[in-house]
Amino acid sequence: MTNIINVLFVDDEASILKSIERQLREMPYQNHFENDPKSAFPYFKEQPIDVLVTDEKMPGLSGLELVDQVKSQYPEVVCIMLTGEMSPRNIIKAMNNGVIYKYLAKPCNIVELVQAIESAVRAQAIKRQVQALIKDYKEKCNLLNSYQDIGDVDKNESGVIDLSEVDLDSLMRDMDSLGI
Repeated sequence: MTNIINVLFVDDEASILKSIERQLREMPYQNHFENDPKSAFPYFKEQPIDVLVTDEKMPGLSGLELVDQVKSQYPEVVCIMLTGEMSPRNIIKAMNNGVIYKYLAKPCNIVELVQAIESAVRAQAIKRQVQALIKDYKEKCNLLNSYQDIGDVDKNESGVIDLSEVDLDSLMRDMDSLGI
């Protein structure tokens, strides 16, 4: 993740976007604003968007439809839904499907919105760290498995282990590259 947090706000109500823009101008985010959900997609191609904050009810493409399409192409994006009408059925469905990180009621308290964004960014960073640890673990397991028969070395007549069949230089390079 870059040091700059990119947040995309999508809401068909221009007054809501202007209010959020005005209240968040001092925050250390790179904020992007779009009032047409169908026009939100180019932002994801231009720069990595860390957090998507979207209204639920919009003409042409609902917030849930937008989130579903974004998550199918950019699963690492954390999504926060703003809504004036809290439909329990939609909230439960979206949360259970893992596409929405937080639901916030409109009008949204700016402190609550900032806390949700910061919490989303922290959750995203933790997820990336876990993914990196899992990848590192798998690489080390694969390396160890590739040298599985190293314990089956022969001993000479004196009982000394004969390592002539083991490529120690390759083993050391592999271990060094993985930080072992």
